Amino acid sequence: MLEDLSTKKNRDVILYLDEVLGHKVNETIWRWEFETLQNTVFTLLKDNGKIIATASMLPIKLNIAEQLFYTCKSETCYLDADYRGKKLYEKLYDFAIKKIVETGSVCVWGFTPAIKAWKRNFQFNVHEGVIKFIEIPINKYSFNKAKKNSNNVANAVFKFIIKNLITQITKLKIKFILSNSIKLVSKDYAKNTDLKEFHNSIYKKHINLVRLEIDDDYLDWRIKKNPTLKYTTKFFYLNEKLVGNVIYTIKADRLMITYLNYENQLILDAIIKYFLEIKDDFTRVYYWGNDTCKINDIIFSTFEKIGGKRKVDNSRNFIYKTFTNENLSVLSDTKNWFINGLWTEGFYM
Repeated sequence: MLEDLSTKKNRDVILYLDEVLGHKVNETIWRWEFETLQNTVFTLLKDNGKIIATASMLPIKLNIAEQLFYTCKSETCYLDADYRGKKLYEKLYDFAIKKIVETGSVCVWGFTPAIKAWKRNFQFNVHEGVIKFIEIPINKYSFNKAKKNSNNVANAVFKFIIKNLITQITKLKIKFILSNSIKLVSKDYAKNTDLKEFHNSIYKKHINLVRLEIDDDYLDWRIKKNPTLKYTTKFFYLNEKLVGNVIYTIKADRLMITYLNYENQLILDAIIKYFLEIKDDFTRVYYWGNDTCKINDIIFSTFEKIGGKRKVDNSRNFIYKTFTNENLSVLSDTKNWFINGLWTEGFYM
């Protein structure tokens, strides 16, 4: 276990992670991800000085049925292929779990494509296929982009025409299928009292909900100081009352909704219409999350009404494991987990 997580003491680990993980890792990202949150655990195995395996645990507070618990998100799970089948990783991971239990965590969770290994070797609860994504075309697709993504001019012309036809159909669906009965006012900030009242009105309808404890500390780390993506947060008001909240980022022609919450269907319709008003270089709106949760299912269903199609994210199957005597039976039903983009570190998906 790394007792000192400072950048200067772990440059060899940073270089290793940058080589083996599916996203970039540099000193800035390491400092943000592993030096910020108290009780972060990072374990590794070496063979004659060579790093052969890593496993880290990020401390994340979850609100489980309106009770606050300390949990950990499993990260940077990697084992060199030459050392597989020797039960080395099981020992490393068990050691990491022992350390987070000592700090008071009641649960570890994460996302993985390797569901069989986590179920068989680590006795995790595995929920395959519940994490989905959906997107809709919402802005004009430029001919330059069509040429860039095509192998000849004819193909580019065809792609340009078809994609923009689909976009126009989507816009018509948004205009005529989604409700036009209300007009929201968007703001960049909201009072804490407004947020508390808003969350209370939402979550009292879902008494067994498992959700992130989205406090100032978490948002400061996950959103404001995130070095990989720039986020925009909007609060939506109706008659001076906070009724909706969205956090999004724009990357590589996609507007990715990281977090979306709303008071009712009419509010959700109005928020989706808001994305038509954003003047930026994106062509699609994208949402990701656990679609068995009712809050998310309504979002997915609304996107489907205007032409979107749910797709399973096989690279991010949801897994979790508990280690406490407390009754956390609500965790066994995936419908209770309000999982969205905020549950990830925000590396570009």
